Amino acid sequence: MNTKVIINFAEKIFFLFVVFLVLIFSVEMKGNDISVKNVRLTGQVNDSHTFVNFDLDWKNSWRNSTNWDAAWLFVKYKIGSGDWVHATLSTNSVQHTIPVGSEITPSSDGKGLFIYRSSNGTGDNNFNNILLRWNYPTDLVANNAQITVKVFAIEMVYIPQAGFSVGDGLSNDVFHPVGDTLSSFTINSENSITIDGTTPGSLWAKGNMETGNIPAAYPKGYNDFYIMKYEITQGQYAEFLNMLNVNQALYRFDSLITGNRYTITKSYPLFSTNRPTRACNYLAYTDGAAYADWAALRPITEFELEKACRGTASVVPGEYAWGNTNIDLTGDLSGVEDGTETVTGGLNCNHNVNFVSGDGGYGPIRSGIFAATLNTREGSGGSFYGVMEMSGNVWETVVSSGLEVSRSFAGTHGDGFLSTNGNATNSDWAGYSGGEVTSNTGSGGRMGGWQNTQDRLRVSDRFYSNSIAYRDLGNGFRCGRTAE
Repeated sequence: MNTKVIINFAEKIFFLFVVFLVLIFSVEMKGNDISVKNVRLTGQVNDSHTFVNFDLDWKNSWRNSTNWDAAWLFVKYKIGSGDWVHATLSTNSVQHTIPVGSEITPSSDGKGLFIYRSSNGTGDNNFNNILLRWNYPTDLVANNAQITVKVFAIEMVYIPQAGFSVGDGLSNDVFHPVGDTLSSFTINSENSITIDGTTPGSLWAKGNMETGNIPAAYPKGYNDFYIMKYEITQGQYAEFLNMLNVNQALYRFDSLITGNRYTITKSYPLFSTNRPTRACNYLAYTDGAAYADWAALRPITEFELEKACRGTASVVPGEYAWGNTNIDLTGDLSGVEDGTETVTGGLNCNHNVNFVSGDGGYGPIRSGIFAATLNTREGSGGSFYGVMEMSGNVWETVVSSGLEVSRSFAGTHGDGFLSTNGNATNSDWAGYSGGEVTSNTGSGGRMGGWQNTQDRLRVSDRFYSNSIAYRDLGNGFRCGRTAE
């Protein structure tokens, strides 16, 4: 099978760990420039560990003096016909084996690791024969268990530690210093911020701002972090649903949703989409939070969003994610929408475009579709750090910085496990109540979607920053993770 999706897995079933007697089936799913193949288990040491062995490649990779792109790798498994479980990997980098030319950073919680280029350069990555050490006794897996293993890879972008500015003095409800509505506000640390609306020079906003305190633990974007290179796609979300049990999936999917180029359909336990590389709309904050928890990632904040867009560059009033106020909506889709389609004309943003070619109509399009014109940020629609489709396509759902109720967010990471109702379970995340994230309260929307006016697409526009993110036709999600 060779179907393009951004989140990828390769799956094999083994008896753990008597020479591989059973190979029930193998699946390879190829993504928007990222692919996991040839998954196998090898090198078992009873009551200690084994290795998950596979090949990984993706296109349009880079590393420069500023930052790099990476793949977030994590492993899921199930015993017999049981539920899928998140595997615990070694936190010691030397216990994994990686190819020449690559570098890894394992997470301190054992939930996954980042792999990326070890030196500056651009082009395709072909990282073959990766061996990730799985400490399976930690997960209470017996030596002779029959298991199914899946390896997932998500393209992400490293955002380095640096000071930056929020607000542009022009857009709606923007951040600004108290007493100076035409200037931006500089964030130079992760220290707590008192919001009172009266202290000269302190943080305030033209609108959508409550007084109170933003604690030091709330991610402000100064420290380094990773963010998904693309918004969650329909292929990613469908595969996420397939990893849940029937009750969890019931809460994370609405079978009545149709139209606006949304294509996920249900026949449990097989959710499917015929447009897997298309950005996923109709995602509520609770849906995105559940996905983030399951993938051992987390939601992002308003501050982090502006940092990922603008970086350390000077503020341009009214700018879009690509750093200026130019926007080109002239063009159409070219080719069948099978993951290889491109855009014609000068189109660099999906915003109120009624597509004639391809599947036609209004709605989200393929993630990474503008990357074919990487000669300029404006042409590709890329951010300062190389994050794609931040202006337009689908809304960027964030943890609001303007609401006191959401400022308890401390940026904790998901642990790979959801509640019985399919919800995230991090107690500091917005919407948490009674042991799980059940509410969309504390979320907001930034950077606009395919259906919005152009001012909503601006980097600093906060018009909907406190508006609860429900399952709306233009709402999407992008996860992050604090760097270690």
